[in-house]
Amino acid sequence: MLLPLVVFALASCKAPAKPAGHKQKATSVPIMERGRILADAKDDIAVIESVEADWTKLTPAVAGKALETLKQQIDELKKEDLVKVREYDEIKLKFGGMYEKGVAGVTAEFLDNSKIVKIDNGQPMAIARAEKRKLYLGLSKVDGTWKIISIMSGIKGEEQ
Repeated sequence: MLLPLVVFALASCKAPAKPAGHKQKATSVPIMERGRILADAKDDIAVIESVEADWTKLTPAVAGKALETLKQQIDELKKEDLVKVREYDEIKLKFGGMYEKGVAGVTAEFLDNSKIVKIDNGQPMAIARAEKRKLYLGLSKVDGTWKIISIMSGIKGEEQ
């Protein structure tokens, strides 16, 4: 007779409420897909690193808000006859989980040796510093590959 009472007690238990704005990570991402996400993120970063003045070359690797932001940065520099030459060293990627609407989170840590140079003669406007950077990338599957759709810096709320 005790068994029905225990089952009823367990069935009536509710999980505690989640805090407002809480996004739950899915734990059901297969290991192979995690590897694919990290490999695509690495390829996407290489594409970003290779692009200087023609933002359209970003489209195989970047989409959405991240593409709009990078396009704006490139266009602003071009107005001043400048380009950013990106050079990333010691890149380390870590899978951060799967979030709502199929967005995968990846943390990217690297040494940023990028510099701004003049378009006409390639003269650097400033000496590149090996600045340690940490970015939070949001990736979404677009046309069969994972593309970067958002880039956040380590500073809360600051988009890159």
